[in-house]
Parts: sequence; C-alpha cells; structure tokens
Amino acid sequence: THHRGGEGGLGGLLVGLHTEAMAAAAEPMVARIQQSFRPIATRERGSFAAECHMNATDGCPVSEMDLGNITAVYPGNGTRCMFESSPPYLFQVIPGSAEKLVIHFDLGGACWDEATANFGACLTGVAEIAREGMFNRSRQSNAFADYSFVIVGYCSGDAFVGDVNRSWKVPGSGGISQRGYWNARSVVEWAKANFAHRLKSLVVTGSSAGSVGAQLWARKILQEFTYESAAVIADSFAGVAPAGLQGMQQKNIGLCRTDLLAEKRMIDCQAGTLEVQRVFEDAMEDFPEVAFASIDSKVDLVQIAYYELISMTLLHSADYALTPQNFAESLAAIYRRYNLHPNWVSYLVNSKNHMFLNQEIMYNTRPGSTVVKTSGLIGAGLEIAGVEFQGPDTKLTTWLGGLPVTPGNSISSVCRGVAPHVASPEAGVATGHALGGMLGGTLGATLGSTLGVSLNTVKTSVRSGLEPLAEEGAELTGLSRCDIGEADKTFSRLAE
Repeated sequence: THHRGGEGGLGGLLVGLHTEAMAAAAEPMVARIQQSFRPIATRERGSFAAECHMNATDGCPVSEMDLGNITAVYPGNGTRCMFESSPPYLFQVIPGSAEKLVIHFDLGGACWDEATANFGACLTGVAEIAREGMFNRSRQSNAFADYSFVIVGYCSGDAFVGDVNRSWKVPGSGGISQRGYWNARSVVEWAKANFAHRLKSLVVTGSSAGSVGAQLWARKILQEFTYESAAVIADSFAGVAPAGLQGMQQKNIGLCRTDLLAEKRMIDCQAGTLEVQRVFEDAMEDFPEVAFASIDSKVDLVQIAYYELISMTLLHSADYALTPQNFAESLAAIYRRYNLHPNWVSYLVNSKNHMFLNQEIMYNTRPGSTVVKTSGLIGAGLEIAGVEFQGPDTKLTTWLGGLPVTPGNSISSVCRGVAPHVASPEAGVATGHALGGMLGGTLGATLGSTLGVSLNTVKTSVRSGLEPLAEEGAELTGLSRCDIGEADKTFSRLAE
C-alpha cells in the first residue's frame, strides 16, 4: 500500500537537511505527525464495499448509492495522488439527507520538500474514512448524524491547493506531482451536480491538513452552492508558522494559479506574502450570515511538531523549538485577529490532542479536558493550589449542535481557563457552616463557624506556597487565562 511517502527513517530525513544531528532531531517530530494519521492501511482499488468509476456515461449519482454506507468514487480525468506509483485518487460519499450536506476535507499531513516526502510526512493514498466522530451515525449526540457526507480524499501533501510538478527524488515513487486543487475541484463539481437544489444546511469541515483545506476552499464553496444556513468548521490547524514562510509555501505550491482567492489577494499571493488567515478572513467578510468556527487544543502537539519541522527543513534553523506557552500565545494572537469578525466563534480545549471531528474523543470533550468534566475532585485540587477554572463547561457535541446558526439563533465561543483564586474568610466560614449544618443544632453551628475559619487558614497557607507555582504551570502548559471574548463572543442571526 501507499500510506505514506518515502521509506522513512533517518536516511530519508538526511535528504535536504544539512547534518545528521538535524535529521536525528527531526525524526521525533515526523513520528508525532505520522501518529496523527489514522492507523488504517490505505485501501487499494477493489477493497471498498461499494465503488464507482466516473466516465462519460456514468457520473456516479448519489441517488444510486446505498443510504448510510460508504461509496468510493474514482473521478479520473487527471486527478491523482502525489506519487505516480500511488493508487488512483478517490473521494468518499456517505448518503444521508438530501437537504443537509457536509463537505469534509480529510487529514493527511503535508510534504513541502524532498526531505519530508522521503520521510513520509504526508499520506500518498486515500484511506477509508473511519466511522468515528461526526461520521458515527449511531451516536445520539451527533448533530450531523443525518447529514450526507462528501469526504474530499487527500493524498497530495499540499493542503488541497497544489498544482505543481516536483523533481524530488523519492525511491519507488515514479513521477511526483501535487494536484490537490484539481482533486478537490473534481469532488466539489460532483457535489454541485448531486446537490444542485437549495440545501437546508451546508457545513464545510476539515481536520488537520483538511482544516487548512476547508479554510482555503470555504469562500469558493459558499459561492457555488445555495443554502438556507451554512457553517465552516476548521478543526485543529490554525496556521501557527514561522514568520514569512506561509506566503512563500502557498505561492510555490500553486495557490496563485487557482480560482480560490479574491482578486484583491492575487498581488499578495504572487509576492509570497499571503497567509491562510487572510484567505479565511475574506470568506468571513464575504459571507456575514455564515458561522465560521475554529476548534483547537491550546497545546496541540502535532501543530507544534509541524512548526518545528518547517523551521528545521525550510529555515535550516537550529533554534526550531516551540514551547507550549509560545504555541498557545501564537494561537491566541490568531484568535484575537479572527475575533474582530462578528461571525467567527471558537472552541478551545485545555489539551494536547490533535483533531476532534473525526475521532470518538469528540464525544468526551469539554473545554477543560478531553477525558473528564473539570469539576469535583479535580476542581477542588486546583482550588487548594490557588487556581480555579473559569468559563463555560459546554460539551463539544452540544456546541456543535448550534451549527450552522439558523435565523433567530446564536452560538458563543467557549474557552475555560484558570485564574488566581483569592481566598476570602466568608468562603471558609460558609464551607464550615455547611459542614456544621450536618451536625445540627447550636453545637453544629458553633463548630461549623470555628471549622470554617480553620479551613480558611489552612487553605490560605497552602495557597501562599502553591499559587505562584500553579500560575507559572498554567502559563508554561498553555492553560492560562482565556483572552477577552474567547469565552463570551456570540454570533447571532436575526429571525426572518
């Protein structure tokens, strides 16, 4: 199979890197990226339960597909994965409601030079979608359970916008071309032909590299479909990158030759200064009634790995490390920029997890954790340490249920951070009274008052030592306070 590019290993990374030491340092970064790919071998032709090959007489209509089951569609017509030796390009369709459509840009990493292609930093074949996360129709809390899904396959390593031939040398690859734009265009054209009517709901989503694809394609898709309500959800890739590199990568991959950009952005693209964030903002501005949403972990280890690998391979920098604190600060800066747009909201998670929409972890996630509700013993422990969580504790699935925002409804950003807890005598006395109440009578009230003062004294003493450490730890791990607006920004649509 052709799951990843190249042969992997230290030898692969030595291509394009100056020293063996740099290659050794890059190896764990690529390993972290590869671990984010689903542990599913790429399916070759003939392995899907249902397949359809488009040609002049067969357009593979959705009406002939089994409801709720996956059909692999091979569009042909010049589409291809990155390697000549890769299996044919395909996209996947899961039919559901004819009135509700999700166009999802799949995961798959990125390959931007010979070194990353050799080491396998991107998928070079399309894997069957896992029936997890938003694709799990059996979950009652899945707001998208009855939608039709069109999953844009990804095997080009170019964030779905490439249009370029490569001269890289990768053993066993044959010719190398990144045609992500044309692959995605074939999927969008099929979706337009099969969902040509006015949709009740249109949702554009993407996870990891697919998040970048969703951001870059959002404006064009919203232009080409008709709908009552729509949303764009970017899952786990905000575009934290070394300064000045984004624009050059976009230019080199071929973005400027596509029709995805507003005319006013072409000059910036040709100059190599256009950022993904600016393209995403153009979509927000052009479609003020559409909700744009970002989901990220405050300390996403895979996004950090991409930053470090880009710094090492393109800048050849020995100073490549990005601390969790610095990542969280860079992410917050992007969010502050987006927060200026009325129709953008966010869901931030105190986690290192990468991707939510396409994993079962989606159903366990709250802003404070991907595992447990941040209350009870955990909250009590943090309180003793001098900190407490502040902000809404809305489950991710509940929050997703508010998208798209329909007329007369609204959705708010969610962020749950930690803040210093200032001890007050009243709080301690109240706690003591509550315990004393259990004893009953005058004795209970007296003991409760005395116990409350004592408890407060103990807690204050403990906090005086732990609070500075707790605050420092919160900063270093990226779990510090939420920016103003991150926990209370609301987008509303007027009732019709």
